[in-house]
Amino acid sequence: MKKNVEAMDLMKIHYVSDPRISPDGRKIAFVKTNRDYKKDGYYSNIWLADIEANRYNQLTFMNGRTTNPQWSSDGKKIFFISTFFLKAVININSSQSQ
Repeated sequence: MKKNVEAMDLMKIHYVSDPRISPDGRKIAFVKTNRDYKKDGYYSNIWLADIEANRYNQLTFMNGRTTNPQWSSDGKKIFFISTFFLKAVININSSQSQ
């Protein structure tokens, strides 16, 4: 039996955007955006996909918006923009925002 789509069902959809492949081609940084029903808004975070290991890790944990991930030329850092910082850096080896 098919179920009709309701407004609350749409709140559960996650949007993926801004995929950026690492210089070595082994990882993909991307933005995952979710709907915040209680605040009537959206929040987004940077995620990292390890292609070989078929694993996904969330790198930022913010209640605002993060956008435009960019790899450093050596592939050790990801730069991005957020509503909390004008610019920020993630060190891939430690996965900590700076």
